[in-house]
Amino acid sequence: MSGFKTTNWYQELAAGRVLNNVNVSKPSYNVSLPGSGTETIWSYSVGQWVKQIVSSTYTVTCSSAADTGAGTGARTVSFTYVDGSYDRKTATVTLNGVTPVITTFSGLGINDVRVLTAGTGLTNSGTITITSTTEATVQAFIAIGESDLQQSIYHVPNGYNLFIKRTKIAIFRTAAVTVSVRGYMVNAGVKHLIYSNKLDDTMTAVSDDVQDIPILIPQNSYIYFEADSSAANAELRIYIQQSLETI
Repeated sequence: MSGFKTTNWYQELAAGRVLNNVNVSKPSYNVSLPGSGTETIWSYSVGQWVKQIVSSTYTVTCSSAADTGAGTGARTVSFTYVDGSYDRKTATVTLNGVTPVITTFSGLGINDVRVLTAGTGLTNSGTITITSTTEATVQAFIAIGESDLQQSIYHVPNGYNLFIKRTKIAIFRTAAVTVSVRGYMVNAGVKHLIYSNKLDDTMTAVSDDVQDIPILIPQNSYIYFEADSSAANAELRIYIQQSLETI
């Protein structure tokens, strides 16, 4: 651990001081699971995420006029995404209030979007919804005042492996509920179950699963997590501790 400032590997990872490793841990939530059917665990909290079929530009739509280049809300957002060849890319987009902005770049999957610059409000004043321009499917969503993408979806780019070390889940509801959570990896056209858990409680339940041997997700794969609930209005929050390592 030569050159590290501490002996805590995870702290060094968070600080960006671990050679050939990138921290890409993902917090996410769904504020209101339905009483029937399955939904993706993402802050959009509506239905299931649909994977892009083709590489496309993105349409960025804000619900507030304050989220604009010179506004009091979010002004610019940074993207981390994979392109049509599944290479890891970054880009910056200037917002234009309630007028949709179409990106100048194309991608096949979004890994992160966050507010890069903001006005006196310090964060996004309204929601920011990002859709595939070609397929018109929601690919990312930033809730009001959060500044960061919160969704349990990740595309593993070329030249990297993804390692999942820990998955922490919490559910909240005022009455008895059973919530089932599943995580999937899709690789080479095949979907694999990589995580499964069931939480059953009357008020609040927490599950903290630490992998002694991390779950390996190879390059050119993607993962996503979804849940279903025995009763409506259950809130679910998840934290996925994961990192990219260059191959």
